[in-house]
Amino acid sequence: MTLFEECKELLKADFDVVEGDDLSMAMDIFHQYRWHSGKIMWSEMDFSDHEITHEVFNGSGLGNESVFVIADDANVPVFRTYLQLIVDNIYDVIAISPNLYIFNDNLMMQPLFPHDFIRLSLRK
Repeated sequence: MTLFEECKELLKADFDVVEGDDLSMAMDIFHQYRWHSGKIMWSEMDFSDHEITHEVFNGSGLGNESVFVIADDANVPVFRTYLQLIVDNIYDVIAISPNLYIFNDNLMMQPLFPHDFIRLSLRK
């Protein structure tokens, strides 16, 4: 079983591989963020770094957000799930790729591999 398959199994309560029009929509959102040399330009955004803990999301209402996940690995399809499921299984999710983006219209997150931190930017 691959790391992606293990991740998919853990997120099965709400997990969808994104294809077709939904993939186009996800990529449109993804490309609204500024990029340079294949990296997101965090310096162009308001962001904060947080230790990977449940406390970051408790009480914020973010756990109910449906998010897309894009890995820097052609063998891992873009998928959609709820942020709370990712938080509950964060180490299994970030294991699928050292360069991973978790996002929707309201937020962009990136685990800061190999550290136990995530970078989070909320759109206003």
